[in-house]
Amino acid sequence: MALAYNSPGVTVTESVVPALAPVVATPSLVAIVGAASGSQSATERLVLTSTTAQTLAHTGVSTPSVVVKLASTGAVINGGNYSVVQTADPDTTVTGDEIYTIARVAPPATGPTVAATGTGALTGTYEYAVSFVNAGGETGIGPSSGTVAIAGAGFNLTAIPVGPTGTTQRKVYRKKSVGTSADSLFHLVATIGDNTTLVLNNEATADATANAAVQPNTGIASGDTVTVSYTYTDANYFEATIMSDYADVVDKYGSPFDANGNVNSKLSFAARLAFLNGADEIITLAATADTQTPIEAALTKLEDEPDVRIVVIANGGSWAPSSLYAHTTKMNGQGFYRFGIAGRDGTPTLIDAASIRAAASALNDESIRYVNVSSFYLSNPVTGANLSVGAWAAAAAIAGMYAGRDVQIPLTRKTVAGFVGINDVRRETEKALDAAAGLLVIEERGGGVIRVRHDITTAVGSVNTREASVVRAKYELAHRVKVALDASAVGAVLPAGRAASLVETITSSVLDGLVVEQAINGYSDVKGRLLDGDPTTVEVRFQYLPAYPINNINVVFTINTTTGDFAAATDANAT
Repeated sequence: MALAYNSPGVTVTESVVPALAPVVATPSLVAIVGAASGSQSATERLVLTSTTAQTLAHTGVSTPSVVVKLASTGAVINGGNYSVVQTADPDTTVTGDEIYTIARVAPPATGPTVAATGTGALTGTYEYAVSFVNAGGETGIGPSSGTVAIAGAGFNLTAIPVGPTGTTQRKVYRKKSVGTSADSLFHLVATIGDNTTLVLNNEATADATANAAVQPNTGIASGDTVTVSYTYTDANYFEATIMSDYADVVDKYGSPFDANGNVNSKLSFAARLAFLNGADEIITLAATADTQTPIEAALTKLEDEPDVRIVVIANGGSWAPSSLYAHTTKMNGQGFYRFGIAGRDGTPTLIDAASIRAAASALNDESIRYVNVSSFYLSNPVTGANLSVGAWAAAAAIAGMYAGRDVQIPLTRKTVAGFVGINDVRRETEKALDAAAGLLVIEERGGGVIRVRHDITTAVGSVNTREASVVRAKYELAHRVKVALDASAVGAVLPAGRAASLVETITSSVLDGLVVEQAINGYSDVKGRLLDGDPTTVEVRFQYLPAYPINNINVVFTINTTTGDFAAATDANAT
């Protein structure tokens, strides 16, 4: 067939089918909320003059962590020589924005007045100095009293300096101006247990006794340069952070175990199990304390993280499942589909099965998975012995398993990594009762294998709400349709007759992708229409067929008693 002739030029043709960016499957992002033990570190170089306070560079300072050294010598300065205090809190609803200052605590400005007395057996030339003691410790000593020579006598001290508010004691030091090398150094000879006494009479400590006593602390002279090191948890520490490397989690939130093998940072420990079971990336969110109110406050921050699909609370309190339910219900109601995984903490006392079943039945919600037992064993990497941990740890492991699998793949019969046993054992009949109550049953099989018996939600009344994989696929469907329509249709200006068809096309494209991925088995009846009275709103409806997992197989057999011939059939063409 001859080709039609086209004259030179540009031909422009409108396509009625919109070009759509593909909406592809992404890993289900896990968010873990819990208490941490980590912090960030800082070192500053400051000049401390007089008692003028200087603001530290970071907020949320841990005052017990502060270490001050003289820049010139590297000598560590006793805490009595400086004060670190919180001076402001810009937003009392935010943790970590508190402002801290450091100031020099001045030692005595004068020495005591010293005079000889007839009581004692000291001979030589002596001088005295005094230090202050406060809640932080002891200051350096103040100026010398000046030398006083005596022969076979002791000393009366008057005009002993009084310290600033907060001074609880004063310490009196003495040295001998001539004599041995020990004589020429100040040593402690008396402690005054108040901040009011001005007189110390008959101080006549023997030279040998004095030389064996402690020497004064190194102090901070006005104008000295010091280095100030400390740890801090500023406001950013308590914000959501995307983590793709477990080492980064430990760096920020602390080691999961302390030196004795106890769980030290629940957030790090839960993240460890999520990564171990398949998560490539998680969101970590530190709560300011390991209690209900701070953790619920942290959950509120997750409302600003639209990509989160799975939420775990690293706490096994009785309130945790309800807190998860409140969060997921709120987010799902706004179209940000996510679900939570809860587990009680049965350490050191196991939670009875009836209580866990009742709690799951009361929730009865497809967005909550609830672990049926309350305590698991894992091999402690510090001690090598078994360590009992709460089921919140198993919830984190389950979250990692979900994140590492396509949404339509159930966890039924899948192995849970990281555990060596179940402390809260259930018999087979009890497992059936657990499942009937809406609990995700985890069981121990031969060889120490820990696996999911049946991957279900707490809403067991219908197969469409019971099967966790069906619910996950539904949430993924809703998410992808929303993302695609928001990116391709919202804000478009089209003739009224084509708006509905555009929405239909975009929706069908997303559903086709889900069918190809086998997240759903099929769909039909995609219909779009403009809502009456509102030409800016298009409604789209469709039906879809979930990808149901095979959970049960019924085998029916019958004994044939009529032919009497049970010989194997022979293929006539067989050789």
